[in-house]
Amino acid sequence: MDRKEIAVINRQKNSIIRILSLILTCALITSSCKGTGESSSKKKSTKKTTNDVETEDTTQPYVDEMEDYWDLEDTSDSEALGDSPALSFSPCDGVHVNAKENQLYSDTEITFTLMEDESDPKVQQALGILEENEILAFAIWDVDAGLDPQEALPGQYNVSIDLEYLELDPELYEYTRIYRVDDDGNFFILNSYVDGSIIHYSTCQNSLIIVGSVGLGLIAGFYIADQLRNGYYYDSKSERYIAERSTDYGSFLVKWLMEDALPELHDKVVSASNLQKKHQEEAKEYKKQFSSLPITKQNAIEAAQYKALLEEDSEYQTLRKEITETKWPFPEIVTFAIEAITDAYNYLGGAGYKMPKYTVEFQLKKGLDNGGLGMAQSPWYARTYLELDINELQAGEKKKKDNFRISVTHELFHLCQNRYRTYFVDSVRFDEMVAIILEEDALAYYKSNGKIDTDVELTDTYAYGIFRIPPDGDPDSSSVKKKAEDMVIIQHGYNWGGFVSYLRKNVKSDVTAKTIMDARGYFTTPEIVSTIMTVFGISKSDLCKHFHDYMVSRKSDVGLLVFEINGNSPYRLPAAKYINEYMSEHLDLICDGSLTMTMRPIVQNWYAYYQTPYLIVPDEGTTLDRGNVDIVPCSDYVETPKGLYIPMVTFKKDKEAENEKFMCIMEIYGDVSDTTNLQKGYTVYALGKISEPSFEYVKDTNQVKVIFPEKSESCKSGVIDGYVLTVKSSLGEQIEVYYPVADLDNEQFIDVSQLRPDEKISEDVTLTATLCEYVKGSKDEILLAIPSDEYTYEIKGEFYDSAILTYNYGAESSTFNISGGRFDGLKFTGDSYNGANGYLWCYSQIKRGDTISITASTNSTCTYSLSVYGYNKDVSSGSQLIGEDGMASFTLDSFPDDVYFIEVTWWNREENRGVQISFEVVDEYTIPGIPELTITH
Repeated sequence: MDRKEIAVINRQKNSIIRILSLILTCALITSSCKGTGESSSKKKSTKKTTNDVETEDTTQPYVDEMEDYWDLEDTSDSEALGDSPALSFSPCDGVHVNAKENQLYSDTEITFTLMEDESDPKVQQALGILEENEILAFAIWDVDAGLDPQEALPGQYNVSIDLEYLELDPELYEYTRIYRVDDDGNFFILNSYVDGSIIHYSTCQNSLIIVGSVGLGLIAGFYIADQLRNGYYYDSKSERYIAERSTDYGSFLVKWLMEDALPELHDKVVSASNLQKKHQEEAKEYKKQFSSLPITKQNAIEAAQYKALLEEDSEYQTLRKEITETKWPFPEIVTFAIEAITDAYNYLGGAGYKMPKYTVEFQLKKGLDNGGLGMAQSPWYARTYLELDINELQAGEKKKKDNFRISVTHELFHLCQNRYRTYFVDSVRFDEMVAIILEEDALAYYKSNGKIDTDVELTDTYAYGIFRIPPDGDPDSSSVKKKAEDMVIIQHGYNWGGFVSYLRKNVKSDVTAKTIMDARGYFTTPEIVSTIMTVFGISKSDLCKHFHDYMVSRKSDVGLLVFEINGNSPYRLPAAKYINEYMSEHLDLICDGSLTMTMRPIVQNWYAYYQTPYLIVPDEGTTLDRGNVDIVPCSDYVETPKGLYIPMVTFKKDKEAENEKFMCIMEIYGDVSDTTNLQKGYTVYALGKISEPSFEYVKDTNQVKVIFPEKSESCKSGVIDGYVLTVKSSLGEQIEVYYPVADLDNEQFIDVSQLRPDEKISEDVTLTATLCEYVKGSKDEILLAIPSDEYTYEIKGEFYDSAILTYNYGAESSTFNISGGRFDGLKFTGDSYNGANGYLWCYSQIKRGDTISITASTNSTCTYSLSVYGYNKDVSSGSQLIGEDGMASFTLDSFPDDVYFIEVTWWNREENRGVQISFEVVDEYTIPGIPELTITH
């Protein structure tokens, strides 16, 4: 759950000695949808330096006779600017200035000069800006506090302006406001209060204050500037749109939009606003009659005419009455919000936190501009207030209500933090860090008290790209996306909150958010590192080691978020490196300071889903150390003597970058005061597929020679330890042979008998071979690259070019020596051939034209004859008697091409016994060898 917050901060330029302040008494803003809060079209999110004084500027107007009215923030625990005495004087007619003791620099001199020359560029600029915002100017002052170059702000002082002195129509007093315009054209509204004919305001700035009035206030008949925020309309007299409550630890207001809770009322307000716009145009036309008067006088006439037209409009007055006098229902959502806010006050106040001394304003909205669930606004120019998103509450789910409780407590805590010496420097990051811890503390409290009983999602602390910023340093402007610096600082605070939570679990569990805020007072500035070391009682060295361990513990989150935030993160990642198969890339370290972490995206643009191992090899002489500089892949890895092996990274496809896949490497920096290692870097090798191996048969042996492909660049660079050859047999056999790099230049052989056992020597076999690079881990484990593509080899059964057949029958025996064929085995088949006692047969590779020579010897007096048949055609080649020398030869020219099997029979005619030898004719004939392999790819 992302509780993003926007803090409106102001950065003044130290080089400005005299800052122009334009104080204007202005008439009516007539647009029903603009409002007069910070949402002005000219409003900017501004920045501040460490010399700026951050206050909430929420005090009520202060004058001599109304000192008790002021609810000034207690400054006893903040630094005084100087030893100035209390001030009370009139710098010019109609203006009174007031300041408490020690609130200003000792030499501060505040002057007000009435600007009456309409041709003055400063006046023209102010009038133009006011006109853009539909504000009518009644008077303009140039304010000067006489600061030295090193003085950014004058301190807090209070101003009272007499509207009667300006000859302003008393009917307009209650609608009058204070505004300011600065030299850069920024427009602001200040918190002000009208008492009789005197308008009061207070400021701690020396720039651009303006007075104006709000036309929307005429709807309810009273001024409502403080109730207008971003188009929100409230009725502060009844509890219809404002609910005020008090607790033992402070008071608060809850405001909500009619459109969200009371749509019928909202429609009436819109109708009334449309009538206002109509009469505004009529008043502008009426003013043209007085064009000879000063513009400020013309504006006063226009405002008075506008008010009169509204009072005479019966339709408008009816709407006004219905809006103000109807008893509108009290929304259930608001009831729950009040309960949650009350609980937050009781928790924070009861825990001893310094609570706001003023009435805090909570605005309930349907969705916030920043997309979060809560937002604390502490602008310079108006009362501090909080915004809360009520969208989820309308569903009525218990978990969403529990989430809302945490959001309320988180935001209210920010106002508590303003009382812990956060006035003089940018404390947003520090405050957000502690707010993460406060969420954990509050969740435990609410659960123990039965307020929360669901699994609440606390603020995310995973924006790891922002860890590039040192904990007490500023963002690198070149790495921050435009207009995102405030959000970067806030998110950086969230990140450090996650780290502090880790320290609570692993170092010291009794550290609370209050512990940290109390320790904050030990330091002039909100130093994150010093405060953490103090509350946890650890050294800088220990802090750096814990930081390293925390980063490593979250590495899987980092890797995942690379895909989610790349291109959307407010803090830019370093440029991604494309390291595809067979490639390597040297990366220089990117160090932004101590206690930082840089994510290095590695990208592949392969067009299909793929997995690849990587090897990260530090430069020679680089020492990786847990508390100094370390390189850690976000995925699993194995340490090797050469570096870090990342096995088979599965890349996710980036939705916005088709065909690209990412992984990430963390560069973690602890204490980098010794810059030796920072001068080096590391190389990332993609351990891709190498080419396939090849085999070469070695004649007259039972071996094949392995031929390796050309070495890869990784192998040539020396980071590869060797090759592994894997051969699988269709007979179920498999071998793996490891070849160290040193052996690759020597001839290597494989014994075929490892792949085809002797008992299967006559069978054909299919072999599948792959080759793969490997590196050795620190424990001698074999770590593989991507295997080569599979290549298939066919090996025929082993053959013999001669055979001896011995046939025994009783006391007789016959031996046949057969040659000229390619025999793969001889088998005795029994005694069932033509009534004979037995016969023998074999298969062979022969072809037409081959000569089969058979030599027979026998101790029998029998006469043998030889006959040959082609089985598929049953074609006989005739028969021939074995000669007296015991030999007979047949040339197979008489067989047709399609004869694939022949039978040769020796026939003992006298005893009706025969010996049959069968041969298979195949398409391919192999020259005889003893033994020989036929290898076909």
